[in-house]
Amino acid sequence: MRIALILPALLAGTTFLTFPAPQEPPRPGSDVSSKPVAPSTVNDGILSAWLLVDNDNEIELAQIAKDRAQSPEVRQFAEMVIADHRQIGDKLRPFAMSTGYVTATGFKVTKTEEPTTAHEPGETKREDKAKEEPVEAKKTDAERRAEAARDDAMARERVSGAIVAPADHVALLREMGQQCVDSSKRWLDTQRGADFDKAYIGMSAMGHQHALDKITVFKRHASSSLANVLSEGEKKVAMHLEHAKNICDRMKAGDLKAEPDERR
Repeated sequence: MRIALILPALLAGTTFLTFPAPQEPPRPGSDVSSKPVAPSTVNDGILSAWLLVDNDNEIELAQIAKDRAQSPEVRQFAEMVIADHRQIGDKLRPFAMSTGYVTATGFKVTKTEEPTTAHEPGETKREDKAKEEPVEAKKTDAERRAEAARDDAMARERVSGAIVAPADHVALLREMGQQCVDSSKRWLDTQRGADFDKAYIGMSAMGHQHALDKITVFKRHASSSLANVLSEGEKKVAMHLEHAKNICDRMKAGDLKAEPDERR
């Protein structure tokens, strides 16, 4: 009887066997600044990088429309899209830069192995680099992004064995974005005159609708700082969408001026 009374007392006083209650993971946007790497910062980096891929694609297609659209109103719309989306990109980029996903000039290029191609006699790698720098400076953003996507694909092809490293989500987003914009450009290349205008405006309307949907979802998971930036961008994207819809309606009604140009 005495043992039965002592045992519970001993168990009650054995504090070293107790374990802390599990804590819930921090919610997106919550204050986790006390940790070395804040989950909210990582989330903001991924979300902003995702939006930057679509944002850059929208600019690239608008640049084509600015040069090839037959209707002055469509060209003006494209110019507005370029200007506004560049501003949106400038505000999103610092969030992606904070986690190393992009640089000040564009997406971070994944480092790959040194090229194994033979050099010309008398040439050194330093000489090659000096020769390549002027060419690199002349490359467009689209060319740099396409090259980065190819580098990522080649790096994955070199992976052998049963164990494969986890996918780089931003690299996948960049590759997917390049695939999408290339498909859109191929389609636009087959269109001429008013048909081109209809194709571009339709693409832009759908693109802006998808962007609005992403912003709506991303705001739920972003920090307050990024959410404020998304709210600002949301207004411009919504305005572009309504403008594109209006142009589409006027195209259907035949109430849209056009300037025939054989160069387009």
